[in-house]
Amino acid sequence: MPLLFLPFDILEKILCCFDARGVLVCGRVCKSLHDVVTTSLPIRYTIALAARGMRDGSNHSASIAERLDMLEKYELAWRELAWKESLRFELPDPCRHVYMDDGFLLMIDQRGHLKAARLPSPLRGVTFEEYKWNVPPGFFERPFTVLMDPHRDLVAFLRATDVPGSITLDARSLSTGELHPLSPPSETIHFQRSVWDPLEEDSNASMCLWGRFLVMKCDVVVSGVRECCPRIYDWSQGGHDVTPIRSNALVDALTFLDDTHALLLVSHRSSSDHQSSELLVADLQIIDAEGRATVTPAFQLPSILWCCGGGLGCMIGLPPVVSKLADDGCYFEDDGWTLSNITTYPDESYTTAEQVALRVSFSALKTFMNGSYTGVTTEIPYSTWKKAVILDHDIPPHSIHSHYMHGSRLFFGDLGASTLGVVDFHPRRLAWMQNSNPRYRETSFGIPPQSLGIGQAIDLRISGDCLVVNEYGLGAGGLDLGPIVSITVYSLM
Repeated sequence: MPLLFLPFDILEKILCCFDARGVLVCGRVCKSLHDVVTTSLPIRYTIALAARGMRDGSNHSASIAERLDMLEKYELAWRELAWKESLRFELPDPCRHVYMDDGFLLMIDQRGHLKAARLPSPLRGVTFEEYKWNVPPGFFERPFTVLMDPHRDLVAFLRATDVPGSITLDARSLSTGELHPLSPPSETIHFQRSVWDPLEEDSNASMCLWGRFLVMKCDVVVSGVRECCPRIYDWSQGGHDVTPIRSNALVDALTFLDDTHALLLVSHRSSSDHQSSELLVADLQIIDAEGRATVTPAFQLPSILWCCGGGLGCMIGLPPVVSKLADDGCYFEDDGWTLSNITTYPDESYTTAEQVALRVSFSALKTFMNGSYTGVTTEIPYSTWKKAVILDHDIPPHSIHSHYMHGSRLFFGDLGASTLGVVDFHPRRLAWMQNSNPRYRETSFGIPPQSLGIGQAIDLRISGDCLVVNEYGLGAGGLDLGPIVSITVYSLM
């Protein structure tokens, strides 16, 4: 029987095996297939997900028609930044220990009581949930900070020791407070942290926890000069430094490409002040004889780029993840398209007016990683992959603000400001919206003054797709905004 003579439901099931691009190609073959593509709800949902930079989630409690409706509302809410107040936490005892990541909020009061909250995302079918337990003993005795990785049900308590620059890590389950399964047999894990980057309660912004790996800044000596550079530590193996080593190279920026690969921007400096840069992909599962992650491909960059303190983790880009604590999952999630956004300069003067944004999508890098590692690092000349690189000299004004990158969106704003800027780089969404600028779309969201309480200052952060507004009491001045007196959560509606 010819394919086109098959019943509608059979053709629908066959087309559902294709991705959105394949479905659209089939829809151009003939009128019969075109009718299936344009009238089938499952196929329309597949196409709608791809056009909006999303993919299907694991929560199928709602019908396809309901999920399609939610998807359209969700995309519109992001486009218009339609955040509406969904939760408010009044803190009778003002608190300085508030942390957030990937759709979760964590608060610790002075008695050591911890409350973790999964923030609601109604349009994606994610509901509010709380977890309560007590922090490890001795938590407040020394300077400390807290890192979260909700994707792996993980929270890490980092505390300073008597040794300058040395810290310890205590890993717990975010949902129960019990020791995390990745915890090593020894109770104490020591790391050597840069003395120029002291451990403080808000220093989690300068570190990144990614499963069993921790990225933070450490003092290293390159060409006789002491530098403060990001390093990768495997805390499940006692805090072993697995950062790959390249001859006479300095790590300027570091993040994670996926669960098993790190992405590093390194520079090679000579006595003549000449610098060359390259992007390295390090396989964290292939450890060399020195205990270091193995560099598989190395991508050469133009010699005109200089980078100093390029950042780490979400400062330059992290792939979006969905927490394992979301028992029912979500209706849909980001498709994983991620962009690295690294600030560089045309020379070593590091003049702000001459910044150049180095942008590379993670998917473009992965196209060069199809083959298995043969024991030799693949050196990829810039001429081979330069079409995947964006060197943006006309960068938007977020370059002068504090910013962080999650997936395909960059968020920026000044400390204490009531406005948050959002820059969307996803090529499919930009095409879907027919955006006038093909490179990015920039919008902003301001908190209505009548929505604020008694706080002296505010700070806007993103956790998952929720906007979290911290209101502060009276601080000591400068960068110290004071303790937090209330927290308001805004969800996309």
